[in-house]
Amino acid sequence: MLCCLNPNCQNPVNPDDRQYCFSCGTKLVPSLGDRFRPVYPLAGGGFSQIFLAQDRDARESYVVQQLALPGSNKYYSVSNIFYSLAKKLAQIGENDRISTLSAYFTQGNYFYLVQPAISGQTLRQELVQQGTFSEQQIWDVLGQILPLLYFIHKRQIVHGNINLESIIRRNSDDRLMLINFDLTKQLFHPNNLHPNNSFDDDWALQTNLDFYDLSVACLHLLSGHPYFSWLQGDRNWSTNWQRHPLLQAVSQELAQAIDRLLQKKPQQNYLAVARSPQPIVPALTTPLTAVETAALVSPQANTSATSPQPTVITPSAKPSKRSRLLGGCFLLLLALVAYLYYWQQQQVNTITGHTDEVNSVAFTPDGKKFATGSDDRTVKIWDANSRREIRSLEEHLDWVYSVAIGNDNQTLVSGSKDNTVKVWNLNTGREIKTLRGHKSYVNYVAISPDGQKIASASYDKTAKIWDLKTGKNITLTGHTAEVLTVAISPDGQKLVTGSGDKTMKIWDLNHNPVKELRTLRGHKGAVWSVAISPDSQQLYSVSDGTAIAVWNLNTGRAIRTIAGHTADINLVAVSPDGQTIATCSDDRTIKLWNIISGAELATFKGHTAAVWAVAFSPDGRKLVSTSEDKTVKVWRVPR
Repeated sequence: MLCCLNPNCQNPVNPDDRQYCFSCGTKLVPSLGDRFRPVYPLAGGGFSQIFLAQDRDARESYVVQQLALPGSNKYYSVSNIFYSLAKKLAQIGENDRISTLSAYFTQGNYFYLVQPAISGQTLRQELVQQGTFSEQQIWDVLGQILPLLYFIHKRQIVHGNINLESIIRRNSDDRLMLINFDLTKQLFHPNNLHPNNSFDDDWALQTNLDFYDLSVACLHLLSGHPYFSWLQGDRNWSTNWQRHPLLQAVSQELAQAIDRLLQKKPQQNYLAVARSPQPIVPALTTPLTAVETAALVSPQANTSATSPQPTVITPSAKPSKRSRLLGGCFLLLLALVAYLYYWQQQQVNTITGHTDEVNSVAFTPDGKKFATGSDDRTVKIWDANSRREIRSLEEHLDWVYSVAIGNDNQTLVSGSKDNTVKVWNLNTGREIKTLRGHKSYVNYVAISPDGQKIASASYDKTAKIWDLKTGKNITLTGHTAEVLTVAISPDGQKLVTGSGDKTMKIWDLNHNPVKELRTLRGHKGAVWSVAISPDSQQLYSVSDGTAIAVWNLNTGRAIRTIAGHTADINLVAVSPDGQTIATCSDDRTIKLWNIISGAELATFKGHTAAVWAVAFSPDGRKLVSTSEDKTVKVWRVPR
C-alpha cells in the first residue's frame, strides 16, 4: 500500500501501483527522504499528520510525523527553527524511555520527523482492556512520566500532546515511554516567527500544558471518561473534580497531587517537576519554594545532562492576551477531540434468546438490524439499537451454521447442518426458497455485492455458486476435504474458499465457467475462515492455530502472520474502512488488530466459552459476537 500525504485527503490509502491518489488526485510520493515509504495513516489534525512507514532497505516499521507550514512565506525562517528543535529532540532520545528520533528532514513544503515504531500498548489500550485504573496504578503513571517531563523541559522541549495515546507501555520491559511529540506549538509559535517577541513570556504556559494534560489523562484513567465529559454542567470542574459523580474516591494525597497538576498558574503547578525524580507523594504535596518556581519557568535554564538543577531565573511576567488565546484554543480543541472519543468508548451489552450455541452473525448494510444463527435450529433477527428480538425463523431441520445479508437490506441467506441453503425476506420473515444440492452440511454462505449470486461451502468437499433468481447452481470441485468457508471479493471479481485440506483456492467469477486461479498453501491445519479487504487487495485467513495469515489476493503471495490468541481462532472479519481486523477464538476473547502494523489494538473479554463469530457494524463503531455460551454480545469499538 501507499499513503497519500495530502492532509485533507479523506481516503489516503492507495494500491502500490498508483501514481495519483484515487481519492483526491494528489501525486503520490513513494519515498520520503529517499528511504521511508508511507503506507498507512495513524493520526492527524491541524498542521500535523502521522503515518506508518517502512524502511526501504531494512523493511522495518517507523512512525513519520509530517508538519505542514501555515503560510508558505515563512518557510525559510521556520526551517531553521525546525532543525534546531529536531536536534534537541534527537538529543533527548538519549533517555531510553523517550522515542528515539531516527531522521528529520524537509521535503516539498513539509517538515518530517521519523521515529521507530514501538512494540507495546498505549494507556488507552490498557484502559479499554482492563477498565479504570486503581490509585496505585495512577501513582505509577505519575512516578514514571513526571521525571520524563522534567528531563525534556530542562532541554527546552515541550511534549505538547500528553494523552492516553502518547504514553505507551513498552513490551520489552513493561516501562512507560513518551511518544508522539507535537512540535507544532513550538515550531509555529508567534514568538518564533517574530524574533522581537520574548520567548520567555510564554514558556511557562507551554510547559504548563504538559502537566495539565497529564492530570486530565489521570482523571480519564481513574474514571473511564475523557476530558469533555468532565466539563458538562460544571464550568469549575477543575476545582470541584473530587465531587464529580464520574470519579471513584481517591486518597487525600492523590487529590492534592492532581490539584497541583491542574493549576493554571505555573507558580502553583511546577512543584511536580521541581521535586522529580524524588518520591512523588511528597513532591506533589509539599509547598513550592520561590527558588524552585523561578528555576523552572524559564527556558534558559541550564540544559546540561550532568547538572541536577536548572539555572535560577526570575519568573516570567503575566501571560499576554495572545498566549491566553492560544491556550484557550488548544483546550477547546482538546475538548472537541475528547468529546468525539467519549461516545466511542468500549461498552458491552449481552443478548439472550437462543437456547443453544450461537454460530454466526451478520449485519444489514444500513446497520439497523443483525441476524444470528444457532444450534437451536433458528435464525433470529434483532434490532441493532434496542437489542430486542424482532422475529425468529424456524424452518431449518438442524443446526444453523451461517447467515448472510444482501446489500438490499432485505435478502437473508442461511446455511444449515440439514444440507440446505434457505433464502428469506428479512423484513417479513417469509421463506422465499430452499436451495438443495449439497450432500452434507452447509457450513458457510455469502452473497455477492450485486445480490445476484449466493456462494455456499459444504462438508461434501464442494462449494456451490447459486443463481438467486433461478436457484440453479455451479459446483466447484478441487478441495480434498470439507469446504469450511467462502468469501466473495467486494468488487465481485473473485471467490475464495477455505478447506479442511489446509488450503485456500481463489476462483475467477468473471470466467465462464468459473475457473480456479490458484491454490494457497501454508496453513498447518484446516482453514476455518477467510475475509477480504474492502479494496479487494488483501486476503485474511485463520486455521487451526493462534495466528492470522495475510495474503495478497491478486498474486497469492503471503505477506505476514499476526499472532496473539492463546487458542484456536474461529473467524476473522474486516472493518468497513479496511483499517482493522477482528478475530474470535476458543480462548473466549475477541481481539482487534491494526491491519498494517499487526499491532493488537484491543481485547474484549466477557464470553464464558468459545467465541464462534464476530461482525462489524457498517459504521465500524460496534462489534457483535456469538458464542458457545448461547449468548450474543454487542461491543463498542474503541477509537
